[in-house]
This record gives sequence, structure tokens and C-alpha cells, in this order.
Amino acid sequence: YLFITFPDRPGFGVISVKGTGHGWDLLADAQLWSAAVFFQILRFLLPFGEIWNSIFNNLIAAISEVESSSISEVSYYKQITEFISFLKSSTEYTDLVVTGHSLGGGTAIIAGAQSGIPAIGVSGPNAKLSRLSFDPPLTLEDIDKNTFNIIPQRDPVAMIDDPGLNYQNIRCTAPMNNLLACHGSTRSVCEIMYSCGNYNRPAICECIDDEHRYPSPLAPSLSEDFATACANAVA
Repeated sequence: YLFITFPDRPGFGVISVKGTGHGWDLLADAQLWSAAVFFQILRFLLPFGEIWNSIFNNLIAAISEVESSSISEVSYYKQITEFISFLKSSTEYTDLVVTGHSLGGGTAIIAGAQSGIPAIGVSGPNAKLSRLSFDPPLTLEDIDKNTFNIIPQRDPVAMIDDPGLNYQNIRCTAPMNNLLACHGSTRSVCEIMYSCGNYNRPAICECIDDEHRYPSPLAPSLSEDFATACANAVA
């Protein structure tokens, strides 16, 4: 993870948690959220499956307790929570945010809820069903008050577990036969900027490439069109 500070905003810092990068990260995803996925499937198959949510919370916690030794080895959120506690104990940083994509987003959601600071996940696994399996456990109030997850259409990772009160569904413009493309962080950023505007923040050249195919943004301050400016920047 990275800790990012801003000279023009004293006391403010962002903890950015990296997403899934290799096989060990996939193993961490599987071990932390496999029970939640199993009970989501079971809930879908059972009649009136939603009524069993309160029981599922406790069953997931029980399964995690049985697997506690192996899960503890991949509980990266504990490192983030400890680091946030260290920062909060100092007088230098009074305004903290934790964020991440994919596994990093799920980790950020857990650590933010545990630490009581705002957490923003992008395509992160959620934590509502599995909230009692973490150490320390999360409450619904922790999740609803402190966490926010951006959930692209057809993103299988962001469908894991149930989201808290605050989340935002966004479009995925990738072909229907390419589910993993909906999980990409660049595509999500492009969709947010295209739908909401960039508010004087730099636009991203990757948004108009052959993979993402968003329209070129208006750039009245440029002497050339946006595509040409991107090509010149790369050259």
C-alpha cells in the first residue's frame, strides 16, 4: 500500500491499497470471501433466501473460525488497520481516507470500517454478509457509516458479498462476452469521468483507445483535438 499526502492540505492523507496482482492475491480473495460466495449461491437457490441472511452471517463467522489459522495468513486488512491506528495516534494526520481496487478495495472497506475512517472501494468485494468473520468484527453501522463501493455492471468481483448502505452502480461498456473487462480500474475511472465530468482534473488518454472507446472529451484550451494531444504526449 501507499500513503499519499498533499502539501496544500496539511493533516490530510490517503492510504491507497493495491489490488490483485498475482496468484497469492487471488488466494487471499478466495480464503477471505469464499464462505460469503457459497452462501450467496445457497441464498439464490433457497426459496425466500433473503430471510436467512442473519443466519448466514453467523455461519460464515463459524466457518472462518474453523479456518482461522490459514485465513489469518492472508488477512492483509490487519496491516492496513494497524497503520491507520498508528496515523490516528499521531497529531499530524487528522483527516484520513483509505481506498483501493479489487482486493485492495475489499481490504480498504474492512480497514475503513474497523478504523472509523472513510473507505472507498472500486470493484471491491463487499463485507456485509461476512462482517462477523473479520478480526475485530464489523457492525452494520461501521459499514454503512464509513464505506462506499463502486460496483460496475457484470463485475464478478464486485458481486461478492452484499454491499453496505452506500454504493454506486456504474455502466460497463465492455463486450458482453468479456466479464473480466468490467473489472478493470481504468474502465471504471473512464465511466465515472464520462458520466460525471472531470471538473478540471486531467482526462485520461486511455479512455479513447481501441479498448475503451469513449468519446474524446471537449478540450477548448487545447490548440489540437484530444486524440492528437494524447498521441503527441506518448510520442
